[in-house]
Amino acid sequence: MEISEAIKSALNVFREYKTTPDLETIGLVLPKTGMSREMAWHIIDFMPLAFGRAFMKDACRGFSDEYERCSYKNGQAVDKVIKKLTDEPVFLEAKRIALEMIEGGKVNDPGFQAVLERSVELNAIKHLVSKGSKPENIVLSSPYLLRRENL
Repeated sequence: MEISEAIKSALNVFREYKTTPDLETIGLVLPKTGMSREMAWHIIDFMPLAFGRAFMKDACRGFSDEYERCSYKNGQAVDKVIKKLTDEPVFLEAKRIALEMIEGGKVNDPGFQAVLERSVELNAIKHLVSKGSKPENIVLSSPYLLRRENL
């Protein structure tokens, strides 16, 4: 399954599982749409980041160009790597699709909204704004993603 097709399928899954409290469940459902498990976990990691950044592109420019990934052993971070988001095809395609949806007036699409609700960066911005910060003054650290051993 192509990345674009996988992201469009994922929109339906995010909408259907909007009230599911964890992304792990969605990550297990996504392969049932025909995508690989690896693609499913990349979508879980990068699609909410991309959609949140696309949504906030004019209001907040304090996003990191990198992300960090590591695994944990006995409560300690191990195998930490730092990578560029622009090197992640799922992130790039998800952002392109999100921008296309925004430009097409589909911000209120239930799938789009369900993905936005999973964006930790967007949720952090909302929290800071509720405490009086202005979006244009917010600078976020690199997103921190767990390495999934179950790919």
